[in-house]
Amino acid sequence: MAEAAPQTTPYLDGASIDPPNPNEPQDHTITEPFRAALGEIRYNADCTRPDLAFATAALARATNKPTTHHWQAMKRTVRYLLATTKHDLFFPSTSTKSPLLAYSDADFANDQLTRKSFSGTVYQLCGATVHWHSKQQPLVAQSTCEAEYIAAAETVQGAIWLRNMLNELEFTQDKLTTQNTDNAAAIRIARNTAPTKRRKCIDIKYHILQDFVQHNAVSVQYVPSKQMYADIMTKPLKTALYEAHRANLGVKTIRQESPNPTHPHRHCPAARASGGL
Repeated sequence: MAEAAPQTTPYLDGASIDPPNPNEPQDHTITEPFRAALGEIRYNADCTRPDLAFATAALARATNKPTTHHWQAMKRTVRYLLATTKHDLFFPSTSTKSPLLAYSDADFANDQLTRKSFSGTVYQLCGATVHWHSKQQPLVAQSTCEAEYIAAAETVQGAIWLRNMLNELEFTQDKLTTQNTDNAAAIRIARNTAPTKRRKCIDIKYHILQDFVQHNAVSVQYVPSKQMYADIMTKPLKTALYEAHRANLGVKTIRQESPNPTHPHRHCPAARASGGL
């Protein structure tokens, strides 16, 4: 493990991590190590490492029947974790009370077996990332626009919940929560200005986004794809873009040098669970 080559991303550039094929034989020798490593990585991804969210969500789909392909993908993620053991989620100090911001993104039909899309969500408050998630959408979207709209609708429901919680804590949100997306067609649907033909194929439950917009609970705004922080939650990215989004999320090197740098696995339980890499 100490000699494992560090990696700059938790997945191969541009590679996909598809769920197990039912016809592919299961390797029982890797099932338990795979699950143990996934549990360790998921703890980090849920608590302080939003940069691991997509890799964790993708790997989790293979929990019941991991194959050699998934095991190799797991090893890649652990190597990345070893290379970034001093990274943590940074909360900047600020005297400005900035409003809650929400970001949503989707990768259309990226599951090669089911053709379902992946949604990514990021919430930021006062310059800090306070919540995030990466997950596969429950139904098959018929277009990029629909996938982006579904992601935005899921994200805005979480934003409303966070607003209510902040109000209960007397951190009142005086301004509208901005829901950021990089798909202009999805924004037109949210503002109820898109043609009816495009709207009617979308599941009714997702039109709660239109309701929130019409009642001035949220404001849906366009941001360029390079400023879409939730992009890191939806698909494998090239190293440069991945590192840029990671920094925008506030994941930075803030720990001191390890007292025993020749044995990085001592500070990475997932590495121990994965065995030799």
